[in-house]
Amino acid sequence: MLRSGRLFAELYQLQKQRQEQEKRKRAEALEAAAKEYYLARYEKRERQNGFEFSVETIEAFLGRVSPAWIDRLRALAAQKQPQAA
Repeated sequence: MLRSGRLFAELYQLQKQRQEQEKRKRAEALEAAAKEYYLARYEKRERQNGFEFSVETIEAFLGRVSPAWIDRLRALAAQKQPQAA
């Protein structure tokens, strides 16, 4: 009985780790989608389709990010802009 308890605990731990990994991957995917969405809007260009998140989900995420996060995106967009001669 003790052995099956240990096995159950190990399986539970593995499942918990897998769920945490999936949660991290989803959070990373949401952040990437939000970056693309924000940059496309900021640069006044067409957004790439194919997000696995709704526009509402992305906008809710953007509403929670820090101003510093937005500033980094704007700096990234400025670097991508061609320099005027």
